[in-house]
Amino acid sequence: MNNLISHRTDLALFLVRFAVGASFISHGIMHLGDFGTTISLFSILGLSPLWAQIVTILEIICGVFFVAGVFVEWVAIILTMIMLVAVILISIIKGDSSFFELNLILLFCSLAIAFGGSGGYSITRFFPRRSL
Repeated sequence: MNNLISHRTDLALFLVRFAVGASFISHGIMHLGDFGTTISLFSILGLSPLWAQIVTILEIICGVFFVAGVFVEWVAIILTMIMLVAVILISIIKGDSSFFELNLILLFCSLAIAFGGSGGYSITRFFPRRSL
């Protein structure tokens, strides 16, 4: 019975990781596709073009790591912070409610993965664990 519960939990974590990771990869690639607009959007929020570059790169790399299950807890923390800033700057300070629900979902799914870990379906399961 415990094995079945563990399998279902591992599968649930993988599905959430895959969906969230694919969303971040897609969003990062979209930013790259029209980087001028991305820089404009970031400047409207009061952020420099450097932040547009950093966030775009992090979205793609962290999305790939999320899907693969590599450094999942650290990646989840990074993505949670990105989405928290997005919710605060876009939805609360600027008052733009477009994509508010999506931003919240990505924020809380990333946070849940930060607490839940990668689960059994990840590349890291093939590497031996080291104790500190």
